[in-house]
Amino acid sequence: MSKSVSLVAVKTTKNDGMLTCEKVLRGQAKVTEIRLEADKFKLGSLDTMLLGLERITKCENMCEAFLKRTDKLYQDLVPEKTLSAQKLESKDLGSVTLEKFLTQFVWDDIRFPRSSGLFDQIRAIEEKLESLDKNMKNRNAAFSASKAELSTLEKKDTAGALPSREATDIVFELLAKKSPNCNPKLFVNSRYLCSVLVILSKDKVEEFEKSYESISETIVPGSLVFLGEIHEKPIAHMIVFEKGLDDTILRTKDLFGGIAKKLIFNSEDAKEAEKRKNELVNKQSFDKNFLLAGCVESFKESFIVLAHIKMYRIIIDGSLRFGSFSNFSVLLLLFEKNRDAKIIQSLIKAFAEQDKLEFYGTKEQLNDVEDFFPFVYTTFQMNI
Repeated sequence: MSKSVSLVAVKTTKNDGMLTCEKVLRGQAKVTEIRLEADKFKLGSLDTMLLGLERITKCENMCEAFLKRTDKLYQDLVPEKTLSAQKLESKDLGSVTLEKFLTQFVWDDIRFPRSSGLFDQIRAIEEKLESLDKNMKNRNAAFSASKAELSTLEKKDTAGALPSREATDIVFELLAKKSPNCNPKLFVNSRYLCSVLVILSKDKVEEFEKSYESISETIVPGSLVFLGEIHEKPIAHMIVFEKGLDDTILRTKDLFGGIAKKLIFNSEDAKEAEKRKNELVNKQSFDKNFLLAGCVESFKESFIVLAHIKMYRIIIDGSLRFGSFSNFSVLLLLFEKNRDAKIIQSLIKAFAEQDKLEFYGTKEQLNDVEDFFPFVYTTFQMNI
């Protein structure tokens, strides 16, 4: 069963914040305390923290939006799989599930060194998000371009597109299908004679075969050969004197409803067309796999980034609200979907002054622009 995840910073004295949460949320959520080395964070002055909170909140929104886009893209390509099943590489634990990564969270000072000031720490996160987004856009653009190119080529293979296709394309397809009567030795292209393809409906085949020579006196008698079928449309070939080509094309349509096209066949063109199609198929397959790999890599990396962003937000906001690390506990809550509202109400009752309960609630409850709680609260906008 998928689970929802939230982080909360609650006021504490001698760890009673953790105990209070466990008590009020028993049966509703699994509570895990996230122990962070407070002395390693350089949060700076009040103004620095206020600015830092604004910037890290923007990073949080950007990262969650990026994760949603990446997940949707992956689901569109492979609906039977989910990115939430991926495992992450934890600095101390190795390869772990998303849940274990969060419940046993350890700050990664290699990716996110806390030795620099808060401004530089957040700037490093902003640059990481920009890099991830740019990389995915490039991969998606390459996939979309090759997909569109292949789709354009494949549209020529539909029944509706058959009348407008080039005669050479039609012959290439018949050759690729190994139609037994489609032999390049039949085709002519000289100063006086040319090959003509005719696309017919099946109910006209017999009539056409009997009387095609009467269409025009410029048709070479006995030159008719049925090369095969495409989309259940018979394809015929005949030889016509060049001077009567236009008349033959018009009368074929008037008398038989057929589409006649001059054919100038080149075997090298046929080979090149088939080679080009195979290259497009292979490129599209490569671009798709490259994009899928990018989705997985980006999801893993951005989820790790998001976990650190949320820790930053909790730490900065908690420090602004409660004064110092020693005054609050950072807790991770795991619970079933759609229990957020009930959990928030339980926490409000536990940590708000009893005579001020009505001042706290979600923005919807308060008819305000933002939530107002006696604790710091943020939810991962995904299930794990």
